[in-house]
Amino acid sequence: SRIFLPSRSLHQPRTARPRPRSTKESAAARQGNPPAPMAGKYIVAGLVGSCVISYACDYIVSQKKIFGGTIPGTVSDKEWLKATEQRFQAWPRVAGPPVIMNPISRQNFIVKDLNP
Repeated sequence: SRIFLPSRSLHQPRTARPRPRSTKESAAARQGNPPAPMAGKYIVAGLVGSCVISYACDYIVSQKKIFGGTIPGTVSDKEWLKATEQRFQAWPRVAGPPVIMNPISRQNFIVKDLNP
């Protein structure tokens, strides 16, 4: 039949007491805080280094083709490029009738010409 009542210290938050400063710390505090280390140079160096590494990896994989493969003839052949460019620039271009696109139902409808 004893009633337990918690002490008052359980309900009050504890505050941290500042530790006493040494003479060096107090002198530094009076003069102002020293500047933070120059982190910018490390950030820039890291960005430049990562760009160099990524360029080197891209060059080795895509140009030197360390995993095999070849460049397709449609890319490397100059005659193919000329023929393709002539077809792109050819007039008149031929197209089908206009189409209404409905992306929701994924159905496309051909528009009938009102003037036959």
